[in-house]
Amino acid sequence: IDNDLTAGTIELKKSLALNGNNKVNLSGVTWILSGTEVQSIGCRQESNLANVINNNTKGLSLSNTLYVTESFTDNTGNINGTLYVNDLNVVKNGYFSGSVMLMKECELKNDLTVEGNLYLNKKLTCGEGVKNIKTGSLSVNDQFIVNAANVHCIGDMTVLDYGILTMTDSDSYVLVDGNFEIKSYRDHSGYLTDGVLEIKGNFTQSSYVNFVATENHNTVLSKKMQGDRVYVQSVTFADKTGKARFNKLTLKKMPEYYKFSPEAEKIANEVEKKRR
Repeated sequence: IDNDLTAGTIELKKSLALNGNNKVNLSGVTWILSGTEVQSIGCRQESNLANVINNNTKGLSLSNTLYVTESFTDNTGNINGTLYVNDLNVVKNGYFSGSVMLMKECELKNDLTVEGNLYLNKKLTCGEGVKNIKTGSLSVNDQFIVNAANVHCIGDMTVLDYGILTMTDSDSYVLVDGNFEIKSYRDHSGYLTDGVLEIKGNFTQSSYVNFVATENHNTVLSKKMQGDRVYVQSVTFADKTGKARFNKLTLKKMPEYYKFSPEAEKIANEVEKKRR
């Protein structure tokens, strides 16, 4: 449905329900959510809003497939749900407190923090202006070109069926506080050639030939605590061909804090161990 709401500003104290049976396209309006109780934006079918400003002090809930096409400003940091975008640059001030799903190829121009899950369903390239990306969890289902950015994933990072993690710059740095899992069907030969991938949780590689690190790429398995104990990391390679492997593998803890399958020397070109 294309309608006559093509310009201006609407401020809402209550919720917005887009309940038509067809796609709703409100192409030019700025919506300000400023209620003093929890508000929601819900849609029955995939729908588009142009500009949204979240000023709600109690919480904003997003449901179903809601796209924002021009800008989303999250001023209060209390969003629950997923925002769908064709361009991550619509997230203003580089901050979104919910989850975000990227649905078209995009070059990110500035730093970005997504407190929920950042789901890359299409190719994302970190442009020259990007120094830091921070996210609660990260799901990669297309190519993710890190370039010279620092990426910090507080939770788990998963490279899904069609994902390609691309680290070819010496300044590429990806830190995963949780677990790292690569399930991709796609061979990563030539895509993991430089930079540092640091993981504090478990590392799991599927049976496909995917994680193929070469040249100057370094994977660091570092320390985190589980209560008052050092966390024991599990490192598993399911590929039986021997092609999927680390290039340089740096171990920051003593050997008793790792469980390798198979042993480290069989899945890395070089292993640097912590000395007692």
